[in-house]
Amino acid sequence: MDILNWLYLRKEQLIRTTANNPETDLIAIGADVTFAKRDDKYKTYAMPLKDLSVAGDVANTAYYTVDLNTTLVVNVTTQKGVIEITMNDSIADPLPAFGSVVPLTINNVNMDFSNADNVYIQTSPYYNPAFGDTFIPYVISTGVLPAGAQFAIFNANPALAGAILTFGATGGTTILAEAGNIYTAVASTGSLTGFGATFTVTRDLAGDIAFVAPAAPGSAYEVGDVLTIDGSLIGGVDGVDDLTITVNTTTAQNQFEGAFYLYYELYNF
Repeated sequence: MDILNWLYLRKEQLIRTTANNPETDLIAIGADVTFAKRDDKYKTYAMPLKDLSVAGDVANTAYYTVDLNTTLVVNVTTQKGVIEITMNDSIADPLPAFGSVVPLTINNVNMDFSNADNVYIQTSPYYNPAFGDTFIPYVISTGVLPAGAQFAIFNANPALAGAILTFGATGGTTILAEAGNIYTAVASTGSLTGFGATFTVTRDLAGDIAFVAPAAPGSAYEVGDVLTIDGSLIGGVDGVDDLTITVNTTTAQNQFEGAFYLYYELYNF
């Protein structure tokens, strides 16, 4: 019966290479050998073209996970999919304001990455931040290698990492001749990593240090850093009238706490 149907389709030139109506056009998709109502135990099935397209799309899509603290490569077996990315370790996290980058390679052994001109790449990141998390993912393609498609992950949040939030101030001698003076944007030294922090120092009417306020929080400071404001910058003598600043808290280095996903499509053409 199926052979006769096939011959009829050929004779009447009803075989199509393009669909007229994906909603109603049917595609033969195979047989069920357990069907027992015919002597040859063969039954032909069909489905609308639009459903076949969806079925093929689902079959070619998968879900993957990768921990970038462990590996920078995710191996996929489908041309499309979603990759759940974790890297909540301050060593791997990209710093804010595009301050550092974390690389990622997507490899598919079924694809040929030897010629970049024959590789189609598309990605779309989406991110569900945790409370207080300020990570803003920014992913760009950086090319292809035989090992796979290469990407760079940045943190687009403009906040500076390691900016001083709170601190303690000690030292600074009484200088009666400097009573009531205010020293603005005073620089500090002493941190091995931090830079840019300045302070406003105010003396009271007795010449004592009354207030120390942040003027610029700087960046890359670490909790426990001990900074020095030279005495000469606040009306005294270096080494004698110095003011000591101890960093208590900073903006978080690790700003990746939520759920980060990357939708990808990879094709050869």
